[in-house]
Amino acid sequence: MASTSDGIMVAWIKVLPAVISHGVGGAFGELPPYYLANQIISRTTENNYIQQSHTFMVNSLKKYGSIIIFLFAIWPNAFFDMCGLAAGVSDIPVTTFLCATIAGKALVKSPLIALTVISATQGAILPDFLQNYVEAT
Repeated sequence: MASTSDGIMVAWIKVLPAVISHGVGGAFGELPPYYLANQIISRTTENNYIQQSHTFMVNSLKKYGSIIIFLFAIWPNAFFDMCGLAAGVSDIPVTTFLCATIAGKALVKSPLIALTVISATQGAILPDFLQNYVEAT
């Protein structure tokens, strides 16, 4: 008889293609704010409110580039929209933005979420913080 962990891994491997596809789709869904900000900033010559409102994110992106995009893509948060806007304002190449976003969403965040859900539904022992979260929802 297979152990619970074997069943979890088999289930996770079966859903992995769909999970990665979901993450890639989510990454492409982040392109509209990027393009919007890129077009707005390319047509703006003054240091206006749009530019000032993204100072922190723009400076972070200029300093850390794709690492910031990757980290914001991993954790589901509202700051990622600001990250996409700031990447457009910073004129980060779309390929850099998209690759870092795909890596964060499709290769890290979505597979980890799937593994957590599968583990929780298969009766696996989860770390305390995840177990508390699963029990609370």
